[in-house]
Amino acid sequence: MAFGTDWVGREYTRRIREDLDDGQPRQHHWVTDLVFSGEDLPAVMHFDVLMAAIDAAAEDADLLWMIADGPVDHLVGRGNGMDLEPWAGRFHAERTSRPGVEAMFQVMQRYLVDVIGESTSWWLRDDLTSDLS
Repeated sequence: MAFGTDWVGREYTRRIREDLDDGQPRQHHWVTDLVFSGEDLPAVMHFDVLMAAIDAAAEDADLLWMIADGPVDHLVGRGNGMDLEPWAGRFHAERTSRPGVEAMFQVMQRYLVDVIGESTSWWLRDDLTSDLS
């Protein structure tokens, strides 16, 4: 069996859905560990896996929050958070063509503003661009 980025992203979403349905986390699995931190993946591959995970989550707010608040933030924060613009900008750019990404932004923006009172997060900025393709 080949483990491509689409499969890994869908499997990550399936596993976190099971955790949500059970109400408790399962034992660690290589897919969830790999995708959550992304440290063992090249950044471009991590992004592709996350796009597959977001697509698999469709517009499920709980899944999208878990993907956004974990692995998406980890990817954006690579490099000690000093240069978040390329990846943050790339996620912002995907909002117009991927409904799941737009839904993820709406979930995170509601959470940040309404729940924790955040006003400066990259999730809330519209000025970020990316030269990544």
